[in-house]
Amino acid sequence: AAPGLQGLPEGLAALAGGLLPPGAAGDAAAAALQLDTVLGQLAEGRGDFSPAPPESRRLVAAGYAVPRALLVQFADDAIDETPELLELLRGGPGGACEAERLLLPGSHLTPCMPDAGWEVGREFTAAD
Repeated sequence: AAPGLQGLPEGLAALAGGLLPPGAAGDAAAAALQLDTVLGQLAEGRGDFSPAPPESRRLVAAGYAVPRALLVQFADDAIDETPELLELLRGGPGGACEAERLLLPGSHLTPCMPDAGWEVGREFTAAD
């Protein structure tokens, strides 16, 4: 556990389980239980994704050859790199990828939240 935070994830999970409607409680509890790992990594000095964004772009440009791709971008995400990835995919190896961007309301944390409330339809299906 992260120093000084022992028991916090379990307590948050229990609290979430008691306050949220059925169905959302399990998702919130699972997210709270992941806090121990994340807080431990932050305490050890880890602060970014691996590979770093420049390395990810290099890898995509060098060898990510797929015929089709859908990139999901959230409107209020200040650290989003969808436009750069879209450009790389469309001009990538093996010919241009048929890449599309789907812009949704939300922020960088939206995918981590239980029950996003998206309606299934043409662009977002139950299989996604």
